[in-house]
Amino acid sequence: VHKPTAVNKLLGELVRDGTFYIWWNEREQLIDFKAVRPEQSSVAITGDAHIVAGSLAQAREPDERISRIFIYYNPENPTKSDDPDNYRSMRGRIEPDFEMEAGGADVRSKTIYSRWITTDAQAYELCQRLLSRFRTTPRYLTATLADGALRIGEVADLTTRLDVDTEGQPVTRRWQVIKAQQVKPGEVTEYLLQQFIYQATRYLVWMDDDAPDFGSATDDEKLNGFWWADEDGLMPDGSEGYL
Repeated sequence: VHKPTAVNKLLGELVRDGTFYIWWNEREQLIDFKAVRPEQSSVAITGDAHIVAGSLAQAREPDERISRIFIYYNPENPTKSDDPDNYRSMRGRIEPDFEMEAGGADVRSKTIYSRWITTDAQAYELCQRLLSRFRTTPRYLTATLADGALRIGEVADLTTRLDVDTEGQPVTRRWQVIKAQQVKPGEVTEYLLQQFIYQATRYLVWMDDDAPDFGSATDDEKLNGFWWADEDGLMPDGSEGYL
C-alpha cells in the first residue's frame, strides 16, 4: 500500500479477494468473521408463520450480474495498480451459457486488479465463486421478523408464496442475512437477505481418521462428514453422494 488509503477500501479488497465476510456484531460488541463456504445447517422460515404480514418484498439487481471475469494479480510496480501491463499474471473465466439468449443475452464483464492475490489457485477460486453468485441476476429479500430470529451472516431456508414454481406452489430457497435493522427493539427487526451461493445439498466435510463407516454413522456425522460414493454417484443407502 504505497499511499494513504481508506480503511474501508482496503477491507473491501481483502473481503473480495480473500472470499470471506466481516461485520459488526452489536450484540457481542465484536467484529465477526466467516469464510465464504457451504452451510451444513440453516434456519427454516415460512412466510405464514414467521414473517410480519405485508413486510416481505423481493428485488432483483441486473446491474450486479457478471458473465465473465478477469483477474490481474502479482503487480510489478504497486504505484501502477490499474495498468494491465503492470501485472505478471492474469486469470479469466467466461460463462457462455449465461451470455446466450436464454441466459440473458447480455455480456457483463468484470475486471479486478488485485494487490493481494499471489497464486493461480487463489485467482481461480475467486473467479469461480464470484461467477457462481453473480452469473444470474442477484436476488434480494427484505422481511420483518421477530427480533433475534436471525443473525447477520446466518443462512435461512425461506418458503413463501411470494416465490412459487410453475405450478404455483411455494418454493424453498436458501438466503443469507446481510443486514439487520431493529424496528422495535426487543420486538421486531427488518432483515435484508441475499440469495445464497450454496444451495441445500450434501457438501463434504473432511473427517478424522477414526470416523465410522457410512452404515454405522449417525445422522449428524453424515451431515458433517463425507464418504466416497459408489460408481453410480450414490451412497450405499441410495442417497446422493457428497460434493
